Amino acid sequence: MSLELILVFALTAPPSTDSLQAALVRHSIPIQLSQVHELQKHKGFLPLDYEAKKTGFYVTQLTYNELLSDYPEAKLATDAGKAVISLEFGGHFLECASVFQIASVLVSEFGANAFDTESLSYLSLEDISSNASACYEESKKTENTK
Repeated sequence: MSLELILVFALTAPPSTDSLQAALVRHSIPIQLSQVHELQKHKGFLPLDYEAKKTGFYVTQLTYNELLSDYPEAKLATDAGKAVISLEFGGHFLECASVFQIASVLVSEFGANAFDTESLSYLSLEDISSNASACYEESKKTENTK
């Protein structure tokens, strides 16, 4: 099973990986992105370290029109200059925590809107942070049972 969180930016491109990494550091989020990939160009698996544990998720670049074609509920008040990326993760909770931690920074620092494809609605920053914490706690539980 995979889940997807879509980020919609008022910008014409998502922030650079360097800008995102600097924001993660400012927020004391223990994620180290791969220095090889640029978020605004990357497609496919994005490897990263979360507290020195190898994990990652899939990134897909979308147009705003593609998003609306699949999810008409994602329409925002203004349609100008929207960059859209999809972050997709599988059943591992550390992947989930990574997606939601990164989404929290992209929302709080870069003005992204986070659309949840399960609930078909935009999430508040509080909801995103809560999901990140829940996924992280579950990852610790599953790690301790191995």
